[in-house]
Amino acid sequence: MNDLRKVKANIKVVVFDFDGVLYDGDHSVRFADELGFGDAARKLYGAMMRGEVGFEEGLRRGAELWRGVPVEFVKKAMSQLELRPGVDELFAALRSLGYKTALVSCGGSNIGFLLLKKRLGINYVYSNPMESRKGVLTGRIAGSPMTPQRKAEVLAMIAEREKVTPAECVAVGNDILDVPMFKLAGLTVGINPSPEAQKHVMFSINSSNIKDILKYLTWQPSRCK
Repeated sequence: MNDLRKVKANIKVVVFDFDGVLYDGDHSVRFADELGFGDAARKLYGAMMRGEVGFEEGLRRGAELWRGVPVEFVKKAMSQLELRPGVDELFAALRSLGYKTALVSCGGSNIGFLLLKKRLGINYVYSNPMESRKGVLTGRIAGSPMTPQRKAEVLAMIAEREKVTPAECVAVGNDILDVPMFKLAGLTVGINPSPEAQKHVMFSINSSNIKDILKYLTWQPSRCK
């Protein structure tokens, strides 16, 4: 218990996944359904999770499905997306407590997540850098796809920028894609975690309200009893 108290006291950065964490579902598939290629997106995602398609290759194939989609559609859909209850209050509380925050997601693109960065006051946002020309997605990723291992690398990079160690970071996720990040962070929290993710988290929140995470980020002596 004393070790846990020390970990909590040293936490400086909180890194969040998006789908299944800040949003209750898969926002990319939801948008794909609206555009008419949801079934193709689900089929590809399933193949990736079963290991039939490599993750990086799968992300590049997934990007191709978005060729020709207007950037404004992505921005509008993202601005109208209803996040998990408590998200706005959570980020306001984290700012007041002095934490740095990050959103690191394998799904979606920086185009949409930059809107959340502004809305929630997130310090860092990393996802797939989708390429666009003349306001339309080209179907290509302009850089490195956000694989699960890349998520861990980004957490380490953010820690370095903030002049802290990964042990002073919290990783908040929900499934197997977050495991590399969980293995690196000093404190790990699963939001309604999958069975595989459950094996790698210190705490689990089986709740719809993300603000419940605050009780794991602040030390209360009464919890020692």
